[in-house]
Amino acid sequence: MLEFSDNELIDKTRKGDNEAYGIIVRRYIKSLYDFVMRLSGNKSDAEDIVQDAFVKAWKKIKRFNTHRSFKPWLYTIAKNTFLDSIKNKKEIPISSFDTEDGNFIEDTVIDVSLSAEDIFDTSLKVQDLQKHINTLSPIYQIVLTLHLKEELTFQEISDILGVSIDTIKSRYRRACTKLRGLVV
Repeated sequence: MLEFSDNELIDKTRKGDNEAYGIIVRRYIKSLYDFVMRLSGNKSDAEDIVQDAFVKAWKKIKRFNTHRSFKPWLYTIAKNTFLDSIKNKKEIPISSFDTEDGNFIEDTVIDVSLSAEDIFDTSLKVQDLQKHINTLSPIYQIVLTLHLKEELTFQEISDILGVSIDTIKSRYRRACTKLRGLVV
């Protein structure tokens, strides 16, 4: 069954073949996890989001239009699940870390500001670039990740995000400009 196309597996899933959906999951789980991990920056959150995205996709599989590509549809679900998780996260006020001796967070955080030479040295490393990407707003992170890491076209990203291709190109340029400002 591994040789079946996405659409053939979707058709089998629609007919009740859960093994077919399992193949779809195995086919996309690593790339989807990598995508969500780059967005969330948290292993546990990424695992939960990917699991939720696959469950949502399974529940909506009958509505999937097989004249379109499956991967952008699945990534759209994952992106929306990620954005929902951001909205639903409750922030912990810094005052909740107050102790009799002061604030636990403020007292234990080390100054991590970098000199200009340090920024230049670390900007060449991929993992440090990812840290800079993570400081961008989620919409820029999503566009960069989908284009650079997942190698999706601007048109596919446009389909995933539901905005025009010109908007995607603009967001991509802005994200690159913001990154240059962070790295230099």
